[in-house]
Amino acid sequence: MKIADFYNDKTKSQQYAERYVNDGSPSGWTEKNTTSVGTNPFSDNPFFSLCYCTAPSEYFREFGNIPAWPMGGKNNWIFIHPDMSDHDDLKSPVIDIRIYEKHNVIPTASGRTVQFQNCRYPDYVKLHYDKMLGRDNRSLPFRIAVAGPEISQLMKAGVDNKLIAMELAFFPEIGARAMTIPSSNKDWGMVWRSSEIMGERVGQIKYLIPFFSLFSRDRNSPNDPSSLSIIL
Repeated sequence: MKIADFYNDKTKSQQYAERYVNDGSPSGWTEKNTTSVGTNPFSDNPFFSLCYCTAPSEYFREFGNIPAWPMGGKNNWIFIHPDMSDHDDLKSPVIDIRIYEKHNVIPTASGRTVQFQNCRYPDYVKLHYDKMLGRDNRSLPFRIAVAGPEISQLMKAGVDNKLIAMELAFFPEIGARAMTIPSSNKDWGMVWRSSEIMGERVGQIKYLIPFFSLFSRDRNSPNDPSSLSIIL
């Protein structure tokens, strides 16, 4: 990947680097357990559509804040990875699954976390994935989903009270929502990550380069030197 790409379009270059300038885990599990071909971060597919499911309001619980814009203020829904749309847990007459057609998403390096495209807020959402990705099953019950927003709240307090190094900045996870399915007593959750960076010096950030991309090869241009070797 060329360093000049980051100057030309910092958003697209960041997304490209995360997907393709990525050697994955040294263990090899990154490539052994992945999402489907059409949703894989390493695929040529530029984007895909999420699914979402709705159910009775009493099935849901929430921590923090899930933005209202995806569903016009309703809160009896969660986004579903398309690989999970035919999961047995969701086969219930009161659970309705549909394709979300308003905005496409692109996968991040993790596979089950995606970023919205062509919208005012290019936020991220971490999805329940009841299969192996890498070395672990990526199910996202409520007790796990709330951890990110809880940590983000602590980090925000640290920034506000100048207890965190001014050089640190992060994308805060602002909310979690989960649906508990009575028939199986299982939770299906999602976590919302804001695209607005938080930190004392965020106004000075010009480019975002995934750390692993500094060392990794470009899968589409394998003869290019690593970014770090060019910088040095």
